[in-house]
Amino acid sequence: MFANQAGEKTNQDELVDAVSRPTKPYVEMSFGMGLNGFPAISMTQHAANKYAEWLSAKTGHFYRLPTEAEWEYACRAGTMTAYSFRQRSISVK
Repeated sequence: MFANQAGEKTNQDELVDAVSRPTKPYVEMSFGMGLNGFPAISMTQHAANKYAEWLSAKTGHFYRLPTEAEWEYACRAGTMTAYSFRQRSISVK
């Protein structure tokens, strides 16, 4: 992906002054999360599924990601309304 990894040679063509490959990120994109007790962020669904598969094999207990319906129910905090809080009607006098 970067010059050393791709085996590119610098200044191959003196007429070309552009870089046509991704540049190295300025900072590590997880910002240290997922280490030292912090939760993991910036994880793909595939990576999360693979982690659950690995954890299931390691512990002998079955782990999986929640379904869309389970996730929505949890976000609504068990309510049956569209939001997890009570909406109050405002009457204008």
